[in-house]
Amino acid sequence: MSCSDCVHFAQNPNWGGYRAGCLECCARSIAQSPAFHDALMDRQKGANGFPPRYKEALQRAFRGDWQTFHVRVKHYAGLIEKAKVEA
Repeated sequence: MSCSDCVHFAQNPNWGGYRAGCLECCARSIAQSPAFHDALMDRQKGANGFPPRYKEALQRAFRGDWQTFHVRVKHYAGLIEKAKVEA
């Protein structure tokens, strides 16, 4: 965990707080973004690679480490989706 909002999220995946400057919060934010949603829809339609808008969001947020954080974004998206189903 990187900050107090990350700690709250770990206890409650429906937590809506994000801390500026926290990379994990940024990954959680992107996991709920329209760019990530569009990437999921493209993937379901059989597209390969990263849609430009999603890739740009990752690169802006994480610079050279964007591919590593893509994995984190997917992780958070899964936790958030699971919390929605269980609610």
